[in-house]
This record gives sequence, structure tokens and C-alpha cells, in this order.
Amino acid sequence: MRRGVCSPDLIALVLTQAAQIGALMAGVGELKARLNAPSKTPDNSNMPPVSQRWASTLISAITL
Repeated sequence: MRRGVCSPDLIALVLTQAAQIGALMAGVGELKARLNAPSKTPDNSNMPPVSQRWASTLISAITL
């Protein structure tokens, strides 16, 4: 007599894992799209231009 998981249980497990893999792959695709998106600048974000200048001044001061 074989022990372990029966065939219907295996099928259910594989189908569940396939759905999980699909969801994970979709998430990876979204993250890749965000990674390849252009960086934010005052021209394409809600950040006012003065904030951008202030941030670059602050970064320059820190790196000195």
C-alpha cells in the first residue's frame, strides 16, 4: 500500500501552487516596470522645483 498524498490532493496542490506562481510573476512584472520607469523630476512629479534644489544642496553639503 502506497503512503503519502493521494492524486486529487496532488492535483489541488499543484493548481494552488500554479496560481501562487502566477501571482508572484505578476508582482515581479510590476516591480520591473517600476524599476525601468524614469526617475522623478520636478517636471514629472508633484515635487515643487524648490524642493529639488534644496535636496541637491543638502546632498552636496553631506558629501563634502
